[in-house]
Amino acid sequence: ITHVTLPSTLLSIGEEAFINCENLTDVILPESLELIDYSAFSGCSSLSNINIPSSVRKIRDGAFCCCESLTKITIPAPVCEIGTEAFSACEKLGEVTFLGSVKEISEDCFLECSNLTKIIVPDNEREAYKQLLPKKLHTLIVEQSESVTFDTKTIKKIFNLEYIQTITSCYF
Repeated sequence: ITHVTLPSTLLSIGEEAFINCENLTDVILPESLELIDYSAFSGCSSLSNINIPSSVRKIRDGAFCCCESLTKITIPAPVCEIGTEAFSACEKLGEVTFLGSVKEISEDCFLECSNLTKIIVPDNEREAYKQLLPKKLHTLIVEQSESVTFDTKTIKKIFNLEYIQTITSCYF
């Protein structure tokens, strides 16, 4: 299986439904979907594109664990819970966009996502997300309306590094 379109009446994707479908590259989820259950897409190492519909409320533990080809993910506004290791070991995941205020994000939801460098959150939500997101993430958290320029002043503000005088070159 390389491509799946799920029926428009589907409310949840069951536990381990597509686990280790290593050739699966694309899944079309219906707007009726409310739950992505435990390890639903775990080990789908070729999955490179998935649009989580705005009807989803919960993404359970390990739902997208080891989806090594995912590069970006958008979490829709109704999602209120993201489980343990939901996106862990997604090696190419570089950007996550949150469209709403998630109430619960597991400490290890982005474990071993070594390329995750940018998290985009709703305006005026940066502080709330700093409290929710794992402390060990070394990731830039940006509000949706912000335009980020990597100059000394911006980096001082984002990382609260008042002692920096000059930045001559950066690698992000």
